[in-house]
Amino acid sequence: MNQRQDQHKLLIFNAQVHQAILKIVEIFLPLEISARDLDDKMLWEILCHASVEQGYIESSCRVLNDAPSGNTVRAHLIEALGDGDQALEQLEERLNQAMQAQLPQRIRRKLQSRACEAAGDWVDIPYHGQDGEQNKNVRPNQPRAGTTRFHAYATLSVISKGKRVTLAMTLVHKGEKMDQIVKRLIARARELGARFKCTYWDKAFGVVNVMRYLRACRVPYVIALAKQGVRQLCVGRSSRMARYTFNARREPYTTDVVIACHYAGRASKRRPKKKKKGVRYYAYAVYGVGIRSVQAISAAYHRRFAIESGYRQLHQVRARTRSRHTGLRLLLIGLALLLVNLYVLVRARWAIVTRYGSRIYCRAVTLSEVATALLVQIQSLLGFSPEFYCRARGPGSRFIS
Repeated sequence: MNQRQDQHKLLIFNAQVHQAILKIVEIFLPLEISARDLDDKMLWEILCHASVEQGYIESSCRVLNDAPSGNTVRAHLIEALGDGDQALEQLEERLNQAMQAQLPQRIRRKLQSRACEAAGDWVDIPYHGQDGEQNKNVRPNQPRAGTTRFHAYATLSVISKGKRVTLAMTLVHKGEKMDQIVKRLIARARELGARFKCTYWDKAFGVVNVMRYLRACRVPYVIALAKQGVRQLCVGRSSRMARYTFNARREPYTTDVVIACHYAGRASKRRPKKKKKGVRYYAYAVYGVGIRSVQAISAAYHRRFAIESGYRQLHQVRARTRSRHTGLRLLLIGLALLLVNLYVLVRARWAIVTRYGSRIYCRAVTLSEVATALLVQIQSLLGFSPEFYCRARGPGSRFIS
């Protein structure tokens, strides 16, 4: 195959990635912006550029020739998003509709015809604003990244054949109970007619209210538990299953608890402090998993770590912002989730083919390649002129383009 044909296919791939994301956001997230030099299509292209560059809206506006100033874009965007709880609820609902619309028909039919496995998790985005204590959308947490206040977002993803697609997401408010968060996620997933074979949840959801709600809905669960809560069970050198009662003094709740023991190997000579010898305990609260061994339950939960890698991928296509506007922050997180979903779906349909003489090597596309395709297409449409900074000292130091 000659180089011209390879270049032609690359241009087709770039255009299809660009159209796939714009088709979703323009239909399900209409902003109705009709300024002199800005409309919905250009605004989404600027936001996508900032997302795949992991940068700010202002940075993308500076390097894109046809884009207006960053202040203009941000002002129109915040005006379109609005303020107040009702505007946040509408934005969250539209983001969930966009995620569900991304699902191909074959996945929709599969969710409706058979029970699926799902995983729930959340991500904390650091917040450095001075109004964090008064803002009801900012939650306190352990110190990290120079702050103790975060915007928290919970997600529910379906797992099928090693692939995971986010079905629902929600903003977590300060003081909100965990069962209310899980209730919203489950309700949005069931809008698609989804039935659950088993659900896997992070330690943050390991509270009695969540277990009660999932049992009442007859949703099987495997929930990771903090060792502080079941320390008396983390003894011995053998994995086992036991019955445990939470809140024994008031409103007791009894469920099965799995204790999985993993033996850590010897410390390596090069990195002696990285690994420690001994037994590591992993505790899970389980319900409705059937007759499964402790090892099988532990291995099934570890498949959930694909969601953790999904969050790492989310940060690779998430635009940064210093804005205190909760709706803008929610929109950028939702756009990052849409881009990761797009990558998962593109990965299932496209492949990279490399030829070495008569040998043909085929591999799946990566998130970086999908992001680069979107970036190149936007830069070709809006024009691109990178800026370079002169690091020399003195009054002559400035930006040049």
